[in-house]
Amino acid sequence: MPMKLYATALNSTDAAAAIDVREDLTIEGIFLNLTAAAPIDNATIKMEVSFGSTSAFTSNDTTASLASLAIATEAGAAGTAQFGQAVFIPMAEKVQAGERIYLHINTSGGATTVQATAYIYGGGSARPSTRRR
Repeated sequence: MPMKLYATALNSTDAAAAIDVREDLTIEGIFLNLTAAAPIDNATIKMEVSFGSTSAFTSNDTTASLASLAIATEAGAAGTAQFGQAVFIPMAEKVQAGERIYLHINTSGGATTVQATAYIYGGGSARPSTRRR
């Protein structure tokens, strides 16, 4: 059952979206898609999927982060470019119903428009049978 998180950010701001896990499952992978219209020179865009309500972009040894992606431009020229990156990250992370997962975006470089989408793919975990054999 896929879950989708989507957020946008404008002009050097942070943005976040959140979703609650609907059932006990194992996250089998996360697809991250990050697109931007940004200055050709000196733009940095980051996205992160995590259990934390605040991003951990500048933290070490965090247990909240699940996946992240960053893109940047450094062309030494003026103007605006449209660019993006997509990646699928396989994993096996068990989560429980009711846990909240966040999508964080951070932009720098001004005049930046960012769209970030994360699809979280997971399989339900079967409950033990109550029948006796």
